[in-house]
Amino acid sequence: MKRAIQIMFVFLVVGMFLVAPVAAQSNQGLSWGVSVSDRIDFNFVVDTDTDSINEPMYASITSTPVIPDSISGWGAVPTAVSDWKWAANDTSIGLYGLIFLTLIAVGSHMSVPVGNFTLMTTLVSAALTGEVMIDDVFYWGVQYTVDTSSTEHTTVAARYFKSDGFLAKLTVEEFENDVRTGYIAISRQGFMTTIADNFLIIIAGAVVLVVLVIVCVKRK
Repeated sequence: MKRAIQIMFVFLVVGMFLVAPVAAQSNQGLSWGVSVSDRIDFNFVVDTDTDSINEPMYASITSTPVIPDSISGWGAVPTAVSDWKWAANDTSIGLYGLIFLTLIAVGSHMSVPVGNFTLMTTLVSAALTGEVMIDDVFYWGVQYTVDTSSTEHTTVAARYFKSDGFLAKLTVEEFENDVRTGYIAISRQGFMTTIADNFLIIIAGAVVLVVLVIVCVKRK
């Protein structure tokens, strides 16, 4: 019984990382994880001294450029083209799209091909200076911090889901004396984001549950 429970737990964890098949890979193992007409839902949040916004928005994939067979520089990495709209009325986000200019600090990409994030890390690290790489079970991305005064700094971070390569979370945070004074975030809606942001807690809970089940079985 203990062995069966362990096997079930392994399948549960492995199943969390399974993704749908994608298009043919390049010779570097790259492919698109998104397709034209895909809709990806987000929340747009602003929390500053003067503004407070929490609105749903979405991106529609309009184009997935050809991925070159051999990419040797970050500038040659293609990005899927998307159209952003407010979810409430299907209208363009207009000037709010200027928030995406902050992506320039972390590589300028709205999305990246999937399949070889080791290559993505090598390429972006060679192109940028002072960045901090984000690379965990669910997310790959780049974070950059710049001092704006002797007591203030701004941090920009872009996280992409490894499952589809599209932007999962873009955050811009302002700090004064290490106290956050401003926060802007565009983050994915949905179950996978909840799992990704709370993965360690979920795993710890699953381990505790398995231990409790094993203890209960042994007592019978």
